[in-house]
Amino acid sequence: MDDRLRRLVLSPARSVLNQKLDFPSSIAAIITTSEKVTPEMRGVIERAFRCRVYEEYGTVENVLYASECEYGSLHLSPDVGIVEILREDGLPAEPGETGEVVATGLLRTYQPFVRYRLGDVATFSERPCACGRSMPVLQEVVGRIEDVVVGADGREMVRFHGIFVDQPQIREGQIVQETHNRIRARIVPGDAFGDSDRDEIVRRIQQRLGPAVEVIVETVDVIPRTAAGKFQAVVSLLDDPVVRE
Repeated sequence: MDDRLRRLVLSPARSVLNQKLDFPSSIAAIITTSEKVTPEMRGVIERAFRCRVYEEYGTVENVLYASECEYGSLHLSPDVGIVEILREDGLPAEPGETGEVVATGLLRTYQPFVRYRLGDVATFSERPCACGRSMPVLQEVVGRIEDVVVGADGREMVRFHGIFVDQPQIREGQIVQETHNRIRARIVPGDAFGDSDRDEIVRRIQQRLGPAVEVIVETVDVIPRTAAGKFQAVVSLLDDPVVRE
């Protein structure tokens, strides 16, 4: 989750719940953007501020925009940009099939972006939304295209940062593959982070890569950002990803 969103919404929301504060009910809605909001995050925010969370999806390049309707669907605005979801071979993905997001912006009067690769992975919905709007629906924005983790047996695993799902005491997490047999998990810990959370990280990584893999859990104050203000969820430092006998 984006650090700005966490500071402005999620951390105060947890404080409201932990301290049993009676937050004013005058807020009509909270709109999140920048990063994917998990069901756990959504639940915390909605309980704390007693209003509904609506998600947005857009880019600083202004090539696409999507917003959540009252039925929970993420609708694309066709007047902002033409959005394609492509397979690895460059052909259009079928509805329900995950692929790379490519967008052509329609708003910019300077420096146009044509079939711009965002580095995101998403899925078009297989069915229209019950709200009746005819705008295209994104079934899910899965996340960023990221480095692949290669096991000692040569298996390639994507979206490895999923090991941090349902770990509420991890505010941010990054996986760094240093060698085929050593993984470093950099985490920004929550206030109640403890040995059980650390052990769970090790367990999940070794479950996927095998018990012989060395797992280093490193707690940090912040994970370095790119020029775009985001951090890479999975980083590979392997010079040669191919496992050789």
